Amino acid sequence: MHIPGKKELRMSLNKKYFIFKIRNKIKFLFLTPLAYAKSIGVKVGSNTIIMTKIFCTEPYLISIGSNCEITAGVNFITHDGGVWVVRNMYEKYKYIDIIKPIKLNNNIHICNNTIILPGVEIVDDVIVGAGSIVAKDIFKSGVYAGIPARFICTIEIFVYKNKKHFSNTKQLRYFDKKDYYNEFSNK
Repeated sequence: MHIPGKKELRMSLNKKYFIFKIRNKIKFLFLTPLAYAKSIGVKVGSNTIIMTKIFCTEPYLISIGSNCEITAGVNFITHDGGVWVVRNMYEKYKYIDIIKPIKLNNNIHICNNTIILPGVEIVDDVIVGAGSIVAKDIFKSGVYAGIPARFICTIEIFVYKNKKHFSNTKQLRYFDKKDYYNEFSNK
C-alpha cells in the first residue's frame, strides 16, 4: 500500500484548491448574484434581493435576513487584512488572522457601493446610504450614511421628508414605468 508523502499531499491539496477556485469562478460568471451568494455559503433569508457578488474570502460567515435588498457593488469584508504588516514584523504572529462574521437582520436596504466591515451586525428596519462604510454595529432602526456610517434620521422622518416624491410604480413593468415617467416629466 502506497502512503503519500508531504509533497504528494501538498500537490493533491493544491489540485483540490485549484478545482475549487475554477468552480467558484464559473459560478461567479454564470449564476445570478443571489444564487452565487447561496452557492458559496452566504446564509440568506426569504424574499431577499442580492445584486452584488463581492463576498470576501469567508462568505460562510455572512448572514442576511429576510426582506433585505443588497444593491450593486456592496462589499462584505469579514477579515482584517492589516495583520499582513504584523505577520511580517513578528515571527510569533506569522500565521494570525482577524476574522469576524457579518450579520444583517431583516428588512434592510443597503445602497450601492457600501462597504460592510468585519464583525458588523445591523438590526431590523435599516436603510444604509450609497457609498457608506459600516464599521460598527447598527443597533437602532433608521437611516444611516457616510464614512463611517452615522445615524441620519428615523424611518418615520425619512417617509415624511420623501412622501411627496413617492409614486406607485413598483408593480409596473419596465416599459409601463418608462411611459409613466415620460408622461409625468412632460407635464
